Amino acid sequence: MGAEGLVDVVTTAERRQAYLDAGWWDGQTLPGRVAHHAAERPGDLAVVDEARTATYAELVADAARLADALRTRGVGEGDVVSVQLPNHYETVVVAVAVLSLGAVINPLLPNYRERELGHVFTTARPAAIFTPGHFRGCDHPALVADVVAASGVAPLNVVLDDGAGVAEPAVAYAALLASGDAGARLGDRDAAAVSELIFTSGTEAQPKAIMHTEQTAGFSVRIAHHDLGLTDDDVVWMPSPVGHSTGFNYGLRFALHHGLPLVLQDRWDAETALQLVQQHRCSYTLAATTFLQDLTETAAAEGVRLGSLRLFGSGGAGGGEGADFCG
Repeated sequence: MGAEGLVDVVTTAERRQAYLDAGWWDGQTLPGRVAHHAAERPGDLAVVDEARTATYAELVADAARLADALRTRGVGEGDVVSVQLPNHYETVVVAVAVLSLGAVINPLLPNYRERELGHVFTTARPAAIFTPGHFRGCDHPALVADVVAASGVAPLNVVLDDGAGVAEPAVAYAALLASGDAGARLGDRDAAAVSELIFTSGTEAQPKAIMHTEQTAGFSVRIAHHDLGLTDDDVVWMPSPVGHSTGFNYGLRFALHHGLPLVLQDRWDAETALQLVQQHRCSYTLAATTFLQDLTETAAAEGVRLGSLRLFGSGGAGGGEGADFCG
């Protein structure tokens, strides 16, 4: 994509100014918000996944170090970085790091294969892609190599190592993170520039790449927070995949923008969901109706009342999103 032309491609200059004048858009960015939370309350809980917890100070330190490492690899302003990772803490680190560089994040579902990735590569032409190693029956580095050979687009493949090792030309996430400056500071970006590229489902046609800026995405999470009446005491639980707009924008982005804890669930299981909601007093989520039905039926069967969970946004009765997640 490149840095040139990244501003004023989402809407006209006149409409942009009208939105600014109305107060609907502003200069806030996700990395800026995360840095603010880390400075104001560094010890507050930022992210919980099924393996670890991290404070806002830890999240900023990891994201700044990763951003420094990516910068030395040539990733910078306007470059697209595809992220095909599960609901893990590292995915959050990558998102904050990429956005802090002025690069464009491209969330992808982990179940994308050669056809879907080929379309992403030829359309978005990513400078880097973050993937798992072997995950749910798929050798992701081999998949990326096949797509590179077919498309001629060769992004840096950063692999979240599963213990099996990472072979060149791929790079292990842990090694890349370790190569960054441990004292690096988190950068920020132009709120008006394109920062997010997210593909539609392609139900009726070839998936389209939708562009967002920090202004368009930030407005959405601010108005949702206001209209739903959330407070600083709320906890975001996200079982929807962060490779989907639901999980990324109304889970990851929503929580971090407002400085709320983000509780990630990697694979749908109602028993696990019940435990996470109870343990962390989760109060808000957005997920498919199949998740809601499973959760309420399991809670009823066990005689559990989830009193903390007061906001459950839901849609897609056909279970499309659930099917993506549970594959």
